[in-house]
Formats: sequence, structure tokens, C-alpha cells
Amino acid sequence: MTYIAIIKGYCAILILFIPSTYVNGGWAASSILFIFAAWISTICVIRLIESGLKIGIYSYSGIVERALGHKAKLVTDIMIAATQYSFTISAMSFETESLKSSVDGIFGLDTSKTYYAISLLCIIIPIAWVRDIGRLSWTFMIGNFVILGTVIVVSYYCISSLVENGPGPDLQALNRNSWLVTLGFVVYAYEGIGVVMPIMQTCANPDQFTNILAAAILTLSVIYILFGALGYRTYGSNMTSPLITEMLPPADTVVITTKLVFIVNLICSYALCIYPTNKIIESWIFGKKKDSSAVIYWLKNISRAVVATTAMYFGVALAS
Repeated sequence: MTYIAIIKGYCAILILFIPSTYVNGGWAASSILFIFAAWISTICVIRLIESGLKIGIYSYSGIVERALGHKAKLVTDIMIAATQYSFTISAMSFETESLKSSVDGIFGLDTSKTYYAISLLCIIIPIAWVRDIGRLSWTFMIGNFVILGTVIVVSYYCISSLVENGPGPDLQALNRNSWLVTLGFVVYAYEGIGVVMPIMQTCANPDQFTNILAAAILTLSVIYILFGALGYRTYGSNMTSPLITEMLPPADTVVITTKLVFIVNLICSYALCIYPTNKIIESWIFGKKKDSSAVIYWLKNISRAVVATTAMYFGVALAS
């Protein structure tokens, strides 16, 4: 389950943007950059894990405080909280937009995104209230199957298009005009580093965590590269949308179903993705107070609900 949770923590909506990233970088440059980013990220995470095991601290901010002091810990907390929060905003933007486009396309309506936002919050907020993310390990499995299913569906349409129409136009090994955009994206692609320590805390055998992490990142890197290269070869410079799913036939039942099921994947990812942000905010507000009383428990629940609601608000605004 640890292996699955790591993959889930790293890979959510991000994978759907990878083919368009190949357009910016070119097929060779993008692949090399993904390998380089995976290598650097793995080395950094392993060093942090080894430090945590040695001193018995399983949080990034705790390690930083031990090494550099309280001010450095505060800066680290702010960066981690903001990074994970931004991930949830992009996910919620995709969720509301996909629900609206799917429902409107099926029934010929023009519905408001507010309805979908409220409905999603009714599911996401109770998930955020779960303290022990280990209890949600079964949702990580579901999420990974959804990601795999989405990759298979998109790959099928890409291969079908290649057979019928041949490769897309303007395929380049290196796009000299925009490869730096790809560099920024591949760094972002491995920003799941923020959830590694929380996962490690729930690992039954922390001493084996390094090997599990390396295997998970290797698996992700192979999927990223193959999926990105296939999408780029299929559409080339004709890829006008950053999301590969938007390049598929919009009225196709399988495509609509895939979009809706992928939303389930993002919902399954929420608790793990937002966990560092919630823990950091709660440490600022409540200090080291635990859920020893009903008042503290529900105040923390309100805090988590506010985080989810504001992220949804910004996500809807971003989709608009």
C-alpha cells in the first residue's frame, strides 16, 4: 500500500498535461528532462528520509528546524502548505469544468459551476476530516486504477489516430523556443515530495521506505515518458489544449465516462494532497494541542472545511 500511496501522491491531474509539455520541449529534450528531474528528486527525498530516520523526525519542517532553526522551519512550512494547496486548486478547477462540460454535453444544458462545486464540497470536506490517511489506503488503490484506466483509454485513441492519420505535424527533438517551459513543468511533476513524509509515518516498515520510494518514482517516470511521447507523436503541433483529454472526441461516451471517472481519482487524492497543508495550518492555530476535546476536534474540522471551500472557490474562478 505504501508503493501505491506514493504513486497516488505524485500523480493526479498532472499526467493529463504531459503530452502538451512534450510540444513545448520536443520528444528528446522532454524525455531527458523527465529523467533528470526524477534523478534529482529521488536523491533529495532519500537524503531527507535518511535524516528523518536517523533523528526520529518524520516531517520536513521538523528536520529543517533541527538543522537551521525556527525561522527556516516557518519558511519551509509556508512553501509546503502553499504548494499542496495550489495542487488542490488545479484539481478542483478540472473537476468542476469536467462535470459541467459532461452534463451540458449530455443533456444540452448550460448549468452553473456553483452546483458542482457545492456537490463536490459535500464529498471532499468529510474526507478532509479523516486524521489517519492510512485509513484511506483503499482509495489510493481505486485512484491508481482510475489513472491506469485513463492512460489506457487515451493511449487507445492516440494509437487509433496514428494508424488512421499517421504522426502529427512539426515533431521536434528539441523545441528551442519553449523548452524552458518544459523544464519548469518536469520540476513540478515531481513535487509530490510534499506527501512523502506523511506516507512514511504510516509505513509499516520505515527502513524499507527508501527502496519502495525509488521503485514508485521509477514507475512514474516510465509512464510519464511513454505517455507524453505517444500523445506528442499523435497530435504534434495540432495539440491546442493543455489537457490531452480535450483532444479526444468530445461527444464520445467512453471519453465522457473517462473524464467523470477521473474526477473520482482526484477526489481520492484530496485527503493525501491537502494533508500537509492542514497539518501546518493547525500547528499555527492550535499549536501542539491534540484532539483531546470535542471543541478542539471540531475547530480543526472547521479549519479543514475552510481550506477546502477556499480552494474550491479559487478553482471555480480559475475554470471561469
